[in-house]
Amino acid sequence: MSDEKFLFGGQTTFINQPFNTVIRDFQNTYIRGDGSTADQINTELGRLVELSLGSGDLPDDDKEEVVRAIHATAEQVRDGKANRLTLKGTLDAVKAIVGKAADVAGPAMTIIATILKLAGIG
Repeated sequence: MSDEKFLFGGQTTFINQPFNTVIRDFQNTYIRGDGSTADQINTELGRLVELSLGSGDLPDDDKEEVVRAIHATAEQVRDGKANRLTLKGTLDAVKAIVGKAADVAGPAMTIIATILKLAGIG
């Protein structure tokens, strides 16, 4: 899977980049490595990006929408600007999309539940 490329229209941070590059860029951008709750949440968000992009059942438009939402959320979490209502709303929207993809629905729901618990929501 490391040689797969994801081609999306419009502005994205991952146009024409190999799968591993997208994941590494996410980690380098949003994870500080300090073990904080924000890092733990963003690590789980990174897993959700990886899972979503690796799905064979999610259409490209849905992958783009999910990854964009996760990037925006990870930025807010990293910068200490995320609030529980926004985080829950975004994750509920992501859940609605990835929940339709049979190949990732179960693991995605587990990751989302973990994020909500880390954020003190679940």
